[in-house]
Amino acid sequence: MYFALWPSSDREDRFQEVIQSTNTCSLGGQELWRHWVRDCSENHDHCKRLQRSSGFLPARLLEITGGALNGAPPTWRLLEEDDRPASVSYLTLSHCWGSKVPTRLTRATLDRFLSDDPKKPVSELPQTFQDAMNITLSMGLRHLWIDCLCIIQGDEDDWKEQSSVMSLIYRHATCNIAATWAKGGSEGCFSDRSPATATRTRITLQTSPERSTTGGFNMMPLGFYWEQVNSAPLNKRGWVVQERYMAPRQLNFAKGEVYWECSQLIASEQFPSGLPGSIVLPEVAHDYIRRSTQAQQVMQLKPHVGHGTELELRVAWTNILSRYTSSDLTFYKDKLMAIAGIASELRDSLNDEYLAGMWRKDLHKQLCWRAASAWDRECVWAHSRACLYLAPTWSWASCQGPLILDTSYHEGGPTGRAHFLEVIDARVEAEHPSGLHSFVSGTLKIRSIAMWARLEERVDLHDASIEVPSPSRRSGSGLDYLFGTMIYTLVWDEVFQEEPDAQKKLQESRKSDLLLAFVSGPSLRFPENYLHDIHGLILVPAGNGEFTRGGMFKHSRTLDSEYDISGLVCARLGLDHQVGLEGGFDLGDPRLSDLVHTVTIR
Repeated sequence: MYFALWPSSDREDRFQEVIQSTNTCSLGGQELWRHWVRDCSENHDHCKRLQRSSGFLPARLLEITGGALNGAPPTWRLLEEDDRPASVSYLTLSHCWGSKVPTRLTRATLDRFLSDDPKKPVSELPQTFQDAMNITLSMGLRHLWIDCLCIIQGDEDDWKEQSSVMSLIYRHATCNIAATWAKGGSEGCFSDRSPATATRTRITLQTSPERSTTGGFNMMPLGFYWEQVNSAPLNKRGWVVQERYMAPRQLNFAKGEVYWECSQLIASEQFPSGLPGSIVLPEVAHDYIRRSTQAQQVMQLKPHVGHGTELELRVAWTNILSRYTSSDLTFYKDKLMAIAGIASELRDSLNDEYLAGMWRKDLHKQLCWRAASAWDRECVWAHSRACLYLAPTWSWASCQGPLILDTSYHEGGPTGRAHFLEVIDARVEAEHPSGLHSFVSGTLKIRSIAMWARLEERVDLHDASIEVPSPSRRSGSGLDYLFGTMIYTLVWDEVFQEEPDAQKKLQESRKSDLLLAFVSGPSLRFPENYLHDIHGLILVPAGNGEFTRGGMFKHSRTLDSEYDISGLVCARLGLDHQVGLEGGFDLGDPRLSDLVHTVTIR
């Protein structure tokens, strides 16, 4: 375990009593919540640029009366469009339903929910709904949106209508209430605090035998915010990703502490003015995050896709997808629908075309996503493609399970990478007019340096390593000197650890020739660059001259090796290895004709 240190003088006194309370529901806490919302609305320039003033309101809202407003026990009722005010501020709720079905709106309960006679006490609702309504009143508001009380459950037409504007509902809310720690509606938003939360570990660092630092330091486990918020039960739900990142602001009611998120500030009751960046980042972050100051700054804020530079928007999209693919969906068919709102807003911000989870611009930099595997800290061995068509195989959306996205998409400046693949054409067809979900087909036509390979009888269940013969052994081009036999590590898109029959079927399908299409590798100009691996796609023949994606491969290039694809291309084109491929090269060059393949992937 690693720890973060910060000067003990950083602690603020104004809200010090909040963290001393025994529960996350306190008068001091309510004052802090109001302070965060007010400060964001009035002083956060970045957040103000993201605000929308379209006058959008949900078709239905909950109205809460009594409580903190007049001292009477709070009651609630449902308002439809004809009854609610034309303009009103409201909050939203993100929560886990749990194993017990919560109170919900149906055709049978609609009239009762709309009626104000008799009064419906808030105290009769599940604890999470009670807490959310009391939080709404404590914020000085009277209106709240909760999915299962505002969408008619079991009504397919109403679900389609409301789900199509779900992102707008959260986007136009004043703030989203997240019951982050609770696994079900009976647990509520609030929780008791651990004594360790109120009492910090303080140390004094001695930099030399003669002197020590003045004032000492506070110490906290690195990545505790990541564990408390991102790894909490609520954030394992797929639909919540869109709710969280479309909402302009969010109060996370975690176990023992409340956290604030907006596009300019991540804070907590312990750190009301902002968490140290080292605490916000996960304990184990990818090298590209730690090496890039700009990527760190974006990662330390609530990802948003409504405004920013192209690099910031790409980092935000990759960040959101990394979390989204690790979350769960009750219905797999919702995979692209559940982030359609985010994709829609990003499509406008980037002015780009959405291709079933991918983007047309720099599509070649998005292709080397992969299933999380033994290379990663958290190994998940079950990955599959459902029988239900969601996206073409070259899109991450076709694969179930946690994924590692292609970091090339948000590289900025010189990277020392050369690209061996170009996109000729990419097309998708969707039944839904938005072009954001309900895809029925898609093809990708590429031209790439590629070579054929064949698996031996031994195929590892998860990752496999294969030896690829030099091109000379297949083409007679006499290239053994420049391109000897190489070993490539394969990561399959589909792996079934607990289903031997399904895995055996996959193994049989992989005994045919595979086409390894190179995507990117080192340019040789920056041999010390940490991105020195060669990456590519595993393509499986699918008949009619077309292919499907089977996975991705990599080869870790040694710094003194000339026996790789970069060295081969340089030699063919007569390029100095010290200059390498940084300036790019033409795949149509006749000197590369026997290495270049043009194929269609579906």
